[in-house]
Amino acid sequence: MRPIYLSGFWSVAACPWVAVVLLGGLLAVGFGVGGGSLGRADDADSVVEQQADGDPGNDPGNTDEGESEGGIGFPSDRLRERQLDRGRRLVADQRWSDAAMLFDEILAADRDCFFREDRQQRTWQSIKSETNRLIGGLDKPGREAYELQFRARADRMLEQAIAANDTAGIVAVARRWFHTPAGYRATLLAAIESLEANQPLAAAAWLDRLATVDGGVSFEPTLSIMRAIAWLRAGDRVAAAAILEQARASGRNVVRLAGKDVTVSFPAGGGLAWLTALVGEPKSRPGSRAGDWAMHRGDPARNGVSAASCPLLAPRYRVPLSRHPEESRQLDAQRRLHAEQEIAVLPAGTPLAVNGMILVRTTMGLLAVDFETGKRVWLQAGPGAAPLQASAGGGDGAGDAADTDAGGSFTSVFDDATGGTMASNGRLVFVIESHPDAAAPPQAGGMNFRPAMQGMGMRAAGGWKGGNTISAYDIA
Repeated sequence: MRPIYLSGFWSVAACPWVAVVLLGGLLAVGFGVGGGSLGRADDADSVVEQQADGDPGNDPGNTDEGESEGGIGFPSDRLRERQLDRGRRLVADQRWSDAAMLFDEILAADRDCFFREDRQQRTWQSIKSETNRLIGGLDKPGREAYELQFRARADRMLEQAIAANDTAGIVAVARRWFHTPAGYRATLLAAIESLEANQPLAAAAWLDRLATVDGGVSFEPTLSIMRAIAWLRAGDRVAAAAILEQARASGRNVVRLAGKDVTVSFPAGGGLAWLTALVGEPKSRPGSRAGDWAMHRGDPARNGVSAASCPLLAPRYRVPLSRHPEESRQLDAQRRLHAEQEIAVLPAGTPLAVNGMILVRTTMGLLAVDFETGKRVWLQAGPGAAPLQASAGGGDGAGDAADTDAGGSFTSVFDDATGGTMASNGRLVFVIESHPDAAAPPQAGGMNFRPAMQGMGMRAAGGWKGGNTISAYDIA
């Protein structure tokens, strides 16, 4: 399987098909019975993880000051920050060639880092985004020096990627040498690839970026029509209509669609009707089927609606979400302890319903259950899974549950909303995973402050250890 590299966080998940109950380590679904098969996803092929460059606390090149905002960590690199600062000074001194070389070195890095101009400000900026902004803002001599150094190389790399049908290579040119003619063409090709893959939001992001630079004018009015199609397929009809009105007013009114020259001509307010007559109405949400629930609260607006009947009162099947009865007992003991302390007993994770599968995070890892049969299809044990020996510990009461939760896995059922929620594009499911020791429990006699309280100068007794990864698993 070809590796999938990810660089950002995705949204999280919920399930609309039926009433799904997660209590005491049990998944109860009110529909479907029958047979099925049970298998386990291959660790090497099913997940690709991109981790931060080591532990910032152990890397002298990184800063450990202000790395967390409300429990969210931002990877930073002092070396990259110094390079960016030096690049700005070189631009101010009009040393264009030296600045271009330094900027290219930053953009060639495998991973991005974040920085703050002022330690008092709360907004973190991407170093690569800031570098691209600086390149785009160079004076004419600076742009000429930049293109003189990298235009031929970008052209060569793009031609090689196109000849090899290498999508990743095309994207690499678009990201590294965006401010070159080859970078503009690569951006357009990346957007076309996203549209053909039914990923309109990704296509819209590429196309909107191209529309912000002077080099994008040469692609008009095709660029505007592609942007309108992308936003229409993404469900934003208002944005699509506004783009079409701008294209009509620009004066460039001939576009080639499906091998034919088409005139961009329609009455005011009739842009969407004109476009849908040419390309048709958009299909259902990308990567999903009717009734799927592929992210937290259904859609990016967190207000998804799904047509469904009332849940059945009698469950048709039950799927254990733990490996051992003792683990279920400990989870139930922890639930009762929360209730006795008048703490809201709400599971931190919510399941997904995608392509006939129910996907849910458990103390075992990520579990896929066939919606029709209730059979467990595969189990992917991630770094946050509790060890089996911890599940089978003895003893009664909530105290034993706390003892066996030394790795933080049981606590994550109630507290780890980041790891418990997921998102899917219909083919892959995206999960944020942390090591079991990432959020250590409080020491004896210690107080376990929430991240918001830590921001006020209070630190947890256990403290944050390590970081997290974003992983992609094949659903099928």
